[in-house]
Amino acid sequence: MRSILVGVLALACSGALLAGPLNPPAGPVAPTGRFGPRIELNQTNTPGDADSVFRITTQGSYYLSQDVAGEVGKHGIQISASDVTLDLNGYSVKGITGTLDGINVDSGGFALEIRNGRVFFFDGDGIGGEIANRSRVIDVVSTNNAEAGIVLSNRARISGCLADFNGGDGIKVGGMSVVQDCSSTNNAVDGIEIFQGVVRGCYASNNSGVGIDGGSRVTVRGCSVEESGSDGISVGSESVVSGCHSVDNFADGIQIGTDCMAIGNWCMRNATTLVGSGGLRAAGDNGVVDSNYLANNRSGLRVTGSNNVIIRNLAAQNAANYSIDAGNRDAQIITNPASGFATTNPMANYSF
Repeated sequence: MRSILVGVLALACSGALLAGPLNPPAGPVAPTGRFGPRIELNQTNTPGDADSVFRITTQGSYYLSQDVAGEVGKHGIQISASDVTLDLNGYSVKGITGTLDGINVDSGGFALEIRNGRVFFFDGDGIGGEIANRSRVIDVVSTNNAEAGIVLSNRARISGCLADFNGGDGIKVGGMSVVQDCSSTNNAVDGIEIFQGVVRGCYASNNSGVGIDGGSRVTVRGCSVEESGSDGISVGSESVVSGCHSVDNFADGIQIGTDCMAIGNWCMRNATTLVGSGGLRAAGDNGVVDSNYLANNRSGLRVTGSNNVIIRNLAAQNAANYSIDAGNRDAQIITNPASGFATTNPMANYSF
């Protein structure tokens, strides 16, 4: 019994030696970010200059504690460093006539993260990060800016954002980028423009240009696009468009280039007044057009390239269901099959 008591006392003493002070220093616990304690954006910590209200010049984690009011001839917030996290903390960066960008990146621009707030009414971009590489924008609303809503360079990731009523593109990113779970509507140019990368789970509507405009090696998956002033979705060579919904666009619902795949898409009421366009257009060579539903377009499926494989599509009630140039590898088209029909051709296309 005595040995047990000695052991307990020894353990208690060692615990006391290892424990911290019972009375910690006065004051609130400072919040921390990925670079240590977070820094409040204010005129003491991040004073502005001739062209910015606030300016960040060193790496760190910064946050807003109130709205930022734009000033004529200035960016709202200018980032002149790399490795910066800027948490808008639910606040807004508000522009007025004569301002520049809401948030501008003018140097550094590597490994930035901007999140959780609103940027609007600037005469430049909402977020102007043309030189921002390997950077992220998360849960930001960028609206009513005179130029683009959100712009980043290569290896960007934009998620959970809304870009609405901007005078340029809604969202624009460079190569090797990902845009996901975003909404881009009523912008004066393209809804989403991506040079190379992935767009998934996004919505684009009523943009004056292309709804989702991709360069080469772009994957567009699970997106909905409607009422674009040009094509709904357009991609360059070596790209994939799958599981997308494209309706009521002025030109093609979906247009693909060379060495592309369009699989399992739903295209309806596109190019109803535009000759030469339709629900889905394969404008390049050596592609695959498989299992798409095309209805009430001017042309259901229009193939102007060559050596494309065309299988298992269904075109219904288009002005012309299929318009396929010679030199393609299109499976049999079964027209107006009766109820209860059977076919031995699993690759057949259908026309109603």
